Amino acid sequence: MKRQLERPELVLFESALFRTVTTLLIGERYLLLVDPNWLPDEVDHIADVVAPLSEGRECFLLFTHSDYDHIIGYGRFSHFHTVASEAFAHTTDREKALQQVTDWDDSNYIIRTYPLVYPPIDRPIAGQGTELTLGEDAYTFYQAPGHNADGLLTFNRSRGILIVGDYLSNVEFPYIYHSIAEYRTTLQTLEELIRGGGVKLLVTGHGDHTTEQEEMLHRIRESRQYIDELVRSVREGTPFDLDRLLSRYEFPTIMQKFHAGNVALASSLAPAFPALLHYEVAQRILTGYMSYYYRFKLITKRARIRFERRDWHGTQADARSRIALYRDEVAATTQQLQELMAGQREDHHFWAKVRDAYAEDIAHFNTRNIAETFFNSVYRYTYGIGADAAVMFVVRTGSYREYRGLSTITYDFALGAFALEGIVRQVLDHFPFDVAWDDRERDIQLVAERWQAFVRERGGRHPGDQLEVLQSVFYRNKTAYIVGRFLSRGAVFPFILPLLHPVGRGVLIDALLLEADQVVSIFSYHRSYFLADISVPSDMVDFLQTFMPSKRISELYNAIGFEKHGKTVFYRELLRHFNRHPAPEEAFVSAPGIAGMVMYVFTTPKLNMVFKVIRDHFAPPKQVTPETVKARYELVKRHDRVGRMADSYLFEKLALPRDRFSPDCLAELLDTAPSKVEVLEDCVLLSHVYIEKKMTPLNLYLQTATDAMAQKALRDYGRAIKQLAAANIFPGDLLLKNFGVTRVNRVVFYDYDEIEHVTDCNFRHIPEPRTPEQEMASQPWYYVGPRDVFPEEFPGFLMRAGPHLSYLRQQHGEIFDADFWNDVKQRLLAGEIMDVFPYRTGWRFLQ
Repeated sequence: MKRQLERPELVLFESALFRTVTTLLIGERYLLLVDPNWLPDEVDHIADVVAPLSEGRECFLLFTHSDYDHIIGYGRFSHFHTVASEAFAHTTDREKALQQVTDWDDSNYIIRTYPLVYPPIDRPIAGQGTELTLGEDAYTFYQAPGHNADGLLTFNRSRGILIVGDYLSNVEFPYIYHSIAEYRTTLQTLEELIRGGGVKLLVTGHGDHTTEQEEMLHRIRESRQYIDELVRSVREGTPFDLDRLLSRYEFPTIMQKFHAGNVALASSLAPAFPALLHYEVAQRILTGYMSYYYRFKLITKRARIRFERRDWHGTQADARSRIALYRDEVAATTQQLQELMAGQREDHHFWAKVRDAYAEDIAHFNTRNIAETFFNSVYRYTYGIGADAAVMFVVRTGSYREYRGLSTITYDFALGAFALEGIVRQVLDHFPFDVAWDDRERDIQLVAERWQAFVRERGGRHPGDQLEVLQSVFYRNKTAYIVGRFLSRGAVFPFILPLLHPVGRGVLIDALLLEADQVVSIFSYHRSYFLADISVPSDMVDFLQTFMPSKRISELYNAIGFEKHGKTVFYRELLRHFNRHPAPEEAFVSAPGIAGMVMYVFTTPKLNMVFKVIRDHFAPPKQVTPETVKARYELVKRHDRVGRMADSYLFEKLALPRDRFSPDCLAELLDTAPSKVEVLEDCVLLSHVYIEKKMTPLNLYLQTATDAMAQKALRDYGRAIKQLAAANIFPGDLLLKNFGVTRVNRVVFYDYDEIEHVTDCNFRHIPEPRTPEQEMASQPWYYVGPRDVFPEEFPGFLMRAGPHLSYLRQQHGEIFDADFWNDVKQRLLAGEIMDVFPYRTGWRFLQ
């Protein structure tokens, strides 16, 4: 069997049929085999190569998609762990794929010595940018529908190898069995990955691999050109130059069949009645929104099942995939509109009709506000513009906050003279689990005693006392939260029960939280979003704010998983802030602190937010690129932030009033990031800006803090680093200026340009010098790899020797020891998800 490429760590096998490629990645601790195919002797040859290599290694089998030629060799390797997209695992077309294999074998008198079985998938991959560690290598996966419905792009970040399945072939034009729109979206994903600079080798499913970035981009351009010409030919009824197309390829006869299939698919997308195009567009957007909301609900509804099964990896994967879900649905809907509206120019009158038709259909939705935001996103994505009040839902349309639903969202209890134990028991009766409790009556007693003590401290029971508990359980990581509010004597208190399901035990209640300062951290801007099955989001947000009045409405939408609508609400909050505070007294100025080499940061005196723009050029020694910085912000968005990394809103084409910029601030923007700034008559247009909560840089905080405050901050700084490590985040740059102190004196990391996964780093002790010359050398005399980290060096650049450094060493000295980091790394590689509680240990029952 031909070997297209052979290295010690990589083999590319090429079948005699259709130049189909099988990839074999060989790690120190694992093997990854991709799409073994075609003929029986070819599959056997691959198995013979793999057999001696598999000894002592964990073996994985990956499928790029479910086309029959890519699953045909599964039966020979059925003992391997399997990886594929979630859509591959759940496809309803598995019998069709198997029948195609059988038909092909029958037609060619092929006999196989292994069973033909559709591959069951051990590790289904959901969402965009899903990360997985195989052996010593870090992988990122991207959904790739278009060619068919269940494609998956596989990027080995450690080696720079991108495996793309049936995309970017140099021997085939695009074969589109599923969706032209989604094919285009996948091409966009591929372009972003390739332009990011980390792809050193591209492996396609048919044809030649390439190591040249320009060749990779050329294949993307050719694919787009073919699709554009195909759609244009169908829409305009003009001939397609098939001869010119086929002249570029070696096998033109069979390709005519595939082009005819593409023509049939493109023809099915044309609008039926051009006069009703605005209504068809509105319906396509509504269909996209309903698909998003259905999938959103599906993910949140299975959170309880994952909690019951202790499937913590699944919970985290769901949280990541739900973040990607919105963007994926917006992109897919936009691509569909571009096909439907081919030749339709941007027209405010046309889009106003679309908006009115859409508004009519969503008028009585419980999620009308979320649906409006989805419309805005599709319009902006279609035309690449900022907010347009003439067409978009820029100001709220609901009469009460965003929208007030008619259905109740709580279970209500009038306490009267009833025993609190009985009330707690009734609450738990509303939340049954399909697994046993650890000791339900014990927990009821613990909750009732703490609640009774809380009531006694505030003057005892009152006839009007009430408890209202949300019908939705909030899930995040390894904890489920029953969330309610306790109403007494005109005051509103939170009533939150965190539930755990430890290994070897049943469900148990870990605490009762009854004070606002106990729960604000749970709903923090610095934590991952909850998975909660919510019917009326606006009512939910309104409820939560009653006991967390310091929280912005936008923050609470973020917390419950509607972060895109949270961004919409934040924009409205920003406009209201500008209206309340005249420009002269509330001008944009440079943020206090040491200016960063990667970001220019500005703010206003009264706004509790900062605006961060990536500079066009970074001063040495920074070696990252703007694309790397964007990728790391995206990583933080999708990652478990454990309350220690600031969330942010990304705005593109954000228009800010020109009269609000101080001369120095505007001059700095134009000097440091001219490609991202456009000064217009009445506004400054920023093409790419992150907006985050304002914090006091830790280095500035320590300069003015009392000894007690400084020690508290240093203790929390050490805890922050340890909790980030537990979440598989190495900050890279531990300088105090990269950490901030929030208004509740919590230390949070906010500079992401050098973050890495702990599992991607090589933590080392500094070798002992063997000669006087080595001991006196000004540069390291030992080899330092690109991912090597020496924790012993941290104190030297964190702060000068003195009481602060001594105290930090005393409290958290292990963070300066490679053994600590390697222990965390090994636990993470073993699949452990470590506990990081968003409330203090002293508040836990610890039963």
